[in-house]
Order: sequence, then structure tokens, then C-alpha cells
Amino acid sequence: MNRQSTIFLIIILLTLAFSIGQTAWAEVFYYEWSGSNSNAQSAGRFESVAEGFGLSGIGFGSDDNLCTLKIKTVPVMENGTLDWDNRDRDWGFSHCGNGGGNDSSNPQIDLHSLSSQMMVGWSWGANTSGGKPGDRDNPADECYFQQYMDLATKEQYGWGAPLDGSCGDRGYQPGWLKNTIYAPAGSVIFAIGMSLGDDGDVSYLGVYSREVPAFGSTGGGLTPTPTPAIDAFVGSDPSQKSITLTYNKSTQTADFSPANFLTVKNTGATGSSLDWRAERYFPMGSTTGEFVAVSPTSGSNVSSDSTDTVSLSQTISSNIEAGTYENAATITFIGTDHNQLTVEVDRITLPVTLVVAENLVGQIDIKCKGPNESSPVNGPCDIPQGQSATISWSPAVSGYRGCTMTRDGASLGFKENSGSLVTPVNNVSSETTYTYNIVCSDGAGGLTNDSVSVKYLAANSVICDLKGNSSAGPLIITKGQSVNWSVTSFPTNFKYFWHTSGSSTQTDVPGEGNGKTNWSGSYTYNTTGKYEVFVHVEANNRHDACQSNKVSLTVEEPIGGGEEPEAGVCNGHMGTSPVCYTDSPAGASQVPSGAVFLRECGENFDPNWSGAYYCPAGTYWSGTACEAGTCPENRSVGSGSGNMVTAATDGQLSSERYQCGTVEEFVCEPGYRYDDDLGYMVYDPYCYTETQPKYCTRYVVTGSWQDPLNGQSPLAGVDLKLQFPGTPSLYANKVQFDCTDDGGFEREVSTANSQVADILAQDLCRYNSSGTYTARAKGVDASGNTALCYDRPCNDTAQIVVSAAVVDFTMVSFWEIPAGTSRYADKYDYNSDQKMAKADADFLALVAGRVQACPSGKDCDFNASGSVNIGDASAYLTYLKTLTISRNYSGARAVTYYTAASPTSITVGNIPSGYTVSPNPVAIGSGGSASSTLTVPNNLDSATRTIQLSGSNETTTKTDTTLTLQVVENSPPQLTGNPAVPVTQPNYCISGPAATVSWTYSDADRDPQAFYQVQIDDKGNSFTDCEDADSQTICEVDSGKIPSSGGSYASGEGKLTFGVTYKARVKVWDSRGADSGWVQSNSWATPRHAYPQANFTWSPLNPTPNQNVQFTDQTTFFDGGGVGQRGWSWTFGDTGTSNVQNPTHAYSAVEDYLVNLTATDKDGFACSYNPAPGKTVTVKTAVPVWKEVAPKP
Repeated sequence: MNRQSTIFLIIILLTLAFSIGQTAWAEVFYYEWSGSNSNAQSAGRFESVAEGFGLSGIGFGSDDNLCTLKIKTVPVMENGTLDWDNRDRDWGFSHCGNGGGNDSSNPQIDLHSLSSQMMVGWSWGANTSGGKPGDRDNPADECYFQQYMDLATKEQYGWGAPLDGSCGDRGYQPGWLKNTIYAPAGSVIFAIGMSLGDDGDVSYLGVYSREVPAFGSTGGGLTPTPTPAIDAFVGSDPSQKSITLTYNKSTQTADFSPANFLTVKNTGATGSSLDWRAERYFPMGSTTGEFVAVSPTSGSNVSSDSTDTVSLSQTISSNIEAGTYENAATITFIGTDHNQLTVEVDRITLPVTLVVAENLVGQIDIKCKGPNESSPVNGPCDIPQGQSATISWSPAVSGYRGCTMTRDGASLGFKENSGSLVTPVNNVSSETTYTYNIVCSDGAGGLTNDSVSVKYLAANSVICDLKGNSSAGPLIITKGQSVNWSVTSFPTNFKYFWHTSGSSTQTDVPGEGNGKTNWSGSYTYNTTGKYEVFVHVEANNRHDACQSNKVSLTVEEPIGGGEEPEAGVCNGHMGTSPVCYTDSPAGASQVPSGAVFLRECGENFDPNWSGAYYCPAGTYWSGTACEAGTCPENRSVGSGSGNMVTAATDGQLSSERYQCGTVEEFVCEPGYRYDDDLGYMVYDPYCYTETQPKYCTRYVVTGSWQDPLNGQSPLAGVDLKLQFPGTPSLYANKVQFDCTDDGGFEREVSTANSQVADILAQDLCRYNSSGTYTARAKGVDASGNTALCYDRPCNDTAQIVVSAAVVDFTMVSFWEIPAGTSRYADKYDYNSDQKMAKADADFLALVAGRVQACPSGKDCDFNASGSVNIGDASAYLTYLKTLTISRNYSGARAVTYYTAASPTSITVGNIPSGYTVSPNPVAIGSGGSASSTLTVPNNLDSATRTIQLSGSNETTTKTDTTLTLQVVENSPPQLTGNPAVPVTQPNYCISGPAATVSWTYSDADRDPQAFYQVQIDDKGNSFTDCEDADSQTICEVDSGKIPSSGGSYASGEGKLTFGVTYKARVKVWDSRGADSGWVQSNSWATPRHAYPQANFTWSPLNPTPNQNVQFTDQTTFFDGGGVGQRGWSWTFGDTGTSNVQNPTHAYSAVEDYLVNLTATDKDGFACSYNPAPGKTVTVKTAVPVWKEVAPKP
């Protein structure tokens, strides 16, 4: 190649124009080679052939003696695609003289298109001139020639075709071309090269090429061909799109999750075929190395709906540092069309996360909470039909950097080190258990994992639950105390039966109340022991359809004591209960100053040595003594805050045993000695006194107690607590809890034997709506009256402030672009509802996802990229942000679409004056979506406006994206064409003077034609008769204003006259009242007079063969001329003719003959007999002549 030449390979994507009526078929590419003196296209400008056609031959004309043309070709298959497997690998040559050169001074220049493209146009340039054999000077300029083929029909278009190049236009004949070369039959060209030897260097070579449509597309007259599509996923689940490789350095073992293999699938059309290859990329390669491999790395000829399996293996270096390497690798599967060589159909990329750990540790906790759990549990959780569970997790230690979660081995992706998720709703047909497993990294090489199970119950399953004192246990009470039991089931109202095991056993004891769930009530235990309590439910013809959880219950002997009073506690008693002190003998007494005896301490205390003491009324506990007076102001009444009633969502009643002193026990150890007197061994134990620790039980109410308690709706599981100033049973028999202070109560709790000052109602209240609520707790005595708590009533309230839950929502608006406006295009109206709207964009997204096919006659390549993908749907939505209307347009509107995660009401604001939004507010129900309509007022002034609506609910305000409204003046309609108003005269052989006036309507605003008016006058350009107010002078034809969209008007006979010159004019109106003004036709003249009316007769009427027939002219003439100035032309129906006025003619055979006469007057007006084709002359057999002869005698 010439060293001074510079090679440019310019690939310019010529996207199809975004205009009405044009259909995208394939991309067009331009390639060129240009030298230092390019003389670009000196052989002629490009002529690119239409879609569905490709070049099949080329040639050129010049005065050069030496030359070479060369091409490479590819066969066209029956379906119109290219058979790249059988393309030319070598050049085909055609030379003139000794051929062209191939050295630095006269190189051979060649250009290849991409392997999926064919040539559709070419040109060349050189410092040369034209010529032909024997004449180097004519034609004057060089030229190029091209032959092209229809890919569907294989028909060839060569010399004289519309796009055959420049040679014919420059005066060349086919035999004058310097050189030509053609592709084999049924093939097209994909590479071109040429040289002019020493005569002149080729300084420019350029080609246009076009991609052949992919399988399944349309265009160019081709039959749609199946298109492959690729999908790749982990394991057998198409939704799994990521891989986690966990490597344990301690054991040098690796595990792929959720599966150790990948699947490649052809998801394309039936009959398609897919090739694929896998490429790996390691963005952290310097740290991780290439730690994962796949096998195989490619596949071929995968038929539709078929799959290839790809194995995963690890190649991890043992020296890699522990840690989590997110997206440390990607595996990309590249799909190509097996039938189109390198036509890429898509790429699917799967990220790989590498987790490297020293070993596994167990410090993450995952729990579940179903409809019947008040708080998260370790599982399993039973989930009824139509319900779901909440999975929550949190670390026992901080510092985790990230977690991955699976459900039955299927990946749920990356998770924070603490969080929660809601399981899918149960709609299984049979009982199914799912296991959720979480693995977290501590960032230092360690891993922590845990799992929990949820059980999806079948449609007829029953779940049941048992709680004591609002808890699932374990419970510890003292003898004589009660447990408030509650039995629930889902569904409800089934028979239930009690079961107790342990210190005593009971089986199938019918339930209390009406014996059906849901029941609650109290039971007092007067026998010490340890028990396991549960119930079973009878349902669906099964006695044991459900067994509840087991509640562990311990009933102890009441013991004195309790923890020592806290310093500074101000109440009438010592701390939270009376306290047992040693009170005898007097020298050992520990009774604080001012304390008084209440009762003996119980079975575990010697009544002779101890007693329970308290501070009497009028005193307070200072921490060391019962001091006279009231509690100092700096001290609170009771053991909690100043409020008697508080609320929480995490209240708990717990108990613990602690050492509260010592006891002396008499202990005997077994022993034997020999008794000399008796003469044998006797039992003689060794006994002594031993000091042993004494244990007490204390009860504590814990939780984040507040007044007011703040939360978001729906606020459920609210606990209420009433705090007594000492032992509750000394003040009240029971406490009534009311969630809404409405005079009733939701729960009544006994204070009998309570050893804590706080009485708890757990999981009592639920507030579904926002607002401020008052909850009340009241202690009552045996008569039901409000009890006194030391110096005030045992009656107080707490505020529950419930704010609306934050309900996020989205809003986005789009115009509806109606037919008849300038931005509407029918080819993009996919549902043919006469408007472009979001529904069309949604449909286009389905086409891009290969869920729907592009409708016939429509264009789904909206952004003209050459292929249909999700970018087309995105571009469509952007297009819907702008609407252009004329100022007097009515009915313009936009639709706003809303989504929300939960029901809410959205008020639309920032509405421009005069515009309306309906409905407003917008209610979003359980379906999660809604819409409203923005209506534009009529007769807006011409201007460009922007509209940006807003939306707000109780918690959130959003601003919509911007809409643009362009209001323009109404453009008047026009009449197009040359001439704009053509006039057609009738056949004057059968008609008098008349005219048909035509026009082609056009409107820039796309407004349809509503009316037209046509006038014809003989006054030239003035049309004075038509405009004269004098009714005596009117124009020859005036249609008046006719409501019609038609494009022609016929005057009819009787209105125009022979021998007169006329003009016509037309005015049209659009649907908005704008008119085109009068547009005139060219003038035309009617004939000078009427045309002759040919006619004739003949005799005899039914001649016989060979009999002369006399034809007589009966024509009527209007020219005023004589016979010598007229002419007659007869056809007799048997090839015989005559030019005389009244000829004779004989027929040779019996038959019917069509006879016609054409008469021409002196002005050359000629007409044949009408109706055509003439009159019928019937030749019949001659009748025999009979003669009667007398008989001979």
C-alpha cells in the first residue's frame, strides 16, 4: 500500500430517520479507503439499494488499460439470510490487460464488511477519465456499475435498473465497460477490491453495507426466520443469577452456593439454533487470582428450549487472605446465532463472590415469627394458609461485614449483618417446610452461620398455641398463686383438651368455658411440683389435629425474703415486698428500726426465729430503717418512674433464684462399728451440723417503659404496666387494663401472691390507625371499687402516640398523544387505539423481552438502533413526556401512574390554573397501584409550558417528573402535488362537456380535512362570475362548502359548453376551521363541438355465405363539414376492413361477426360505435329452394 496513503476505516451507523411511515429493517454501515489525493466518488455518487437487496455484480468504465476487480461472495439461503459457513475464503478476480498491480506504486485496494453484512452500494475515485473501446475520450468521465439481487426471490436487477450506478447516466453502453465481475448465482458480495495498474492509482474506494435481518425479524420481503436467545443461571433455577464460593482455609474445602453447576439455555424461537462461549473476568485478580473455572467453555448448535450444563470448579490459592471478596469474578456467556456466524444475540453475566474463612464460628442468630408468635423464636414457625412469617437475624457480636442467605439452598442474595425479611405468602397444597440459612463473615477470616425453619401448613391444617401469663414459659409461681392461661387456634372455635405431665399427669381433660378455642382464664395451683402443660385441638374429624407448644410450670412453696430493699425506695413497705428478718433471740435480731411484724415467713423458715416485716403507714423506707414522715421530694414513689401506668412493646416478666442467706442442716453420714458387747457390727452414723446456702426467688418486670409511648401504625403488641407502691395485694385484689380508656377493660390480672410491685399485661393492645390514645390501668378491691395505693387512688393513664406509618409511593406522568396531532405516528400505535400512550410502551417492553411479537405493520425499533431491546421502551416513555397541540385543540390529557407498598391516599398538588386532575385524592388499595388523569383546558395561548405535579400522603411528599406541552398556532391545510389541482376531462364520444377536479390534502398539524369547495369559471384567473354578488352572473360550477374528506369532485354534464376555456379552483378546510385559500388549476378548453356519434345499418339483415352485404353509414356529425373532409374505418369481424362510407362485404362462413365503425370528422374528432365492441351480423345457411314437380304418368 502507498506509504503516503492513510487508511481510514470509518464505520458510521446511519440510523433510520425517526419519521412517520418509515420502518427500521437493519443498520447501514459505510467503509472507505482514501489516499492522499482522494478524488472521492469521482466515478459517481453512491446509490445504495433498498432493504432486502444486495449487490451481486460490479463493474466500471474508464480509459485505463490495466485493471483488476475482485470480490468475495456469500450464498443466500432460502429464508433470505446469509450462509456464512459457505462464504468465499479466497478472492475471485477479473482483469483487463495484464491486470492491476500489487506493489507500493499501484496497490490493490480492498474493503471487507463485517461478517454479518453484505454490500449494498459502492463507488471509487481516481485521477483518471472516461473512455470506450476505440475512443479514449468518450464518454468523458469514469463511472461505476452495480447489479443487485432480491434476497427473497433471487431476481437480478442489472443494466437499466433504477440503482444500477453512474455508467448509464454518463453515456456508457453495456459493452463499453472496462471491467465487470459477478457473484455466482444466488450469492451476494461482502468484500470488494480493485486496482488500475500503472495507468492511475485508485485513490478512493468506498462501500455501503447492511446487516441481514436477524432470525424472526421482518423487512426486505424476507420470510421471518427463528431467532435464538440466551439465558444463563446457577443450578436449575432461572432466577438464580449469582454465585458464592465459600473456601475454608482450615479444611481447604470449597463450596459453591446455590449450586456447583451453571445452565445455558436457548430461550429463543422454535427452530432457532444457539452457539455460546464463556468468558471469565477477575477484577481483583492480583488479590484473588483466577479462583474459579468452568467446563466446557463453549457450546454449539443448542436448539430452542434446550440447555447445556457447565461445571464449576475452584482453583483457589491456599495463600489467599481470609475475607469476603464481593463480585471478585464474573462469568459472561455470549450467545451467537448459529446460522449467522458472529451475529451476537445477547450476553448474560453472572457475578461470583468469594468468601475465604479460617473456620466456622457460630455467632449469628436467626429467628422466625409467625402469626401465632408474639416475638421471634428459634422455630419452627407454623404458617397458616394465606399468611407469612418474618425472618429476622442479628449478630451476637458486632463487626460482621456481610452475609449471604439461602432458602433450601436457593440464594436470597446478600444481606446486612442484621435485618429482617417477610416470607412469601403460604399458598401450598400440602404441608411444606423451608429452611432459611444465613452465613456471615466477621471480616477476619471467620464465618458464622445459623438456620431456622418455617412450616407452611396445608389448606385444612390447624395451628394452636398455649400461653400462661401471656408467656410461653417457663413459669415459676408459688403455691396458692394463679396462672392466667390462654388457648388460641387458627382457625378458631375448635374443641380443645388439656394434658399435664410431671409431678401429676392428666390426659384429655376437656377445656373450660364452652370448651372451644379461643379461651382464656385463671387457674390457682395449691400443690407444689414441676409440670409440662399443653393442649390438643380437635378439628377436621381428627381428635389430635393440632398439639400446642408445651409450657413448663414450676409451683414452689412460698418463701420469705426477696431481695434487700433498695436504698432510697420510698413506700410503705420494704422495697417490692415484705422482708423476712431474723427476729429471735433478741440478741440476734436484724429487724430494722421502725419495722412491724406482718406474718411468719413460711415453711422454709423457723417461726420461732424469723418473721416478715414491713414499714407501716406514715413511714417510708430509707434503705436502713422505716423513717417517720413522707417521702422526700427528691425521691420517687414506687420502684419505677413517677407514673403509675407506663407502656412498652418489649415488656417481660422474668424470675431468677439467688442466694439470700444460709441455713444450718443436720447431716448424718453412714457408719458401722463393732459392738463388743453384742459381738457383731452395728450401724452407727456420724452426725453433725452443716451450714448450707439459702436460695430465694425474685421476679422482675423488664422493658423500655414509657409515657407517652411512641410508635407507627399499625402498632401491635403493646404492653401495659401498673406500678404499685409496694406489695400489690396489700392494695388491690386485681388490676383492670383498658387500651382506649373507654370505660371497659381488655384484661383483668389478679394481684394475689404477686411478689413484684409491677403488674404486667403483656401483648395487650393494638392500634391500627394513627392518633393519640389513652390507656388506663386501675386497681380494684374485692368489691370492684378503685383501690387506694398508699396516699392516692390506684388509677392512672399512659398516652400512646401512634404516627402514621411511612408509606412510600411513586408517581410518574405521561401524555397520551392522540391521532391527528403532530407527534402521533400510527406505526408506533401498537394497540391501534388512535393514541400513543404508556400502554404502548409497556407492550414494547414485552416485545423487547420476547414475550410478545411486534404487530404486523408496526415498527418496534423505536429508537432506530437496528434491534428491539429495552432501550426502545425507555425511549418511548421519554417521547411521551412531550405533547404538541394546536391552540384550539380540545381534549388533551396526561395520565399519572402511582404505586405504593401499602394502601394510602395521595393528594395531587401543583396543578396549573385551569387544569383538572381526576380523581383527586387518589386512593391506592391493596393492589398497590392507581392512576389519575390531568385534563388540559381548551384554547390555550401559543407557548411551550412545563408541568410538574406533586403528590402527598400522610407521611410523604413527592414531585413528579416534568411534562412539556407545546401549544402552537393551527397551521392551515395545503394542497400538494404538481399540479396542485389536476383536471380530467371525460370521454367525449359518450359525454358532453364536463370535468373532474382532484387534489391531495396535507396538514402540518395532522388535522383531517373537514370540508371542500370547488368552482369552475370561464373568466380566467379572475373567477369574477363566482365572486360577483349579482345573481344574474354566476360561475359555471360551484359545489358549495361540502362536508367531506374526499379528494375529487365531478362537475357532471350540462354545466360546461363546447369550445370554451375554463379554470377550476379548490379550497379545503381542516377539522379546526383553518382553510387553504383558493388554489387554481391550469386552464383547459373543451372541444370546439361535439364528437361524431357513429352508427350504421346493413342489408340483408341475415345474409348467407358469400352473399354481398350492404353496410350504410348512419353517423351524426357536428363539424359542419362535407364528406370529403370526413373519414370512415370499418372492421367486419373476419379480418376484412374498409375505408369507404357505405361499403359492401361478403362473409364466407356461417357465423356471428362483430362489426364496428369509427367515424372521424374534419377536425379529427373520432369515435367508434358505442357500445363497444360493435354490432353483430349473423350469417346463416341459405334456405333451400323447393319446386313441386308433377308425377310422371
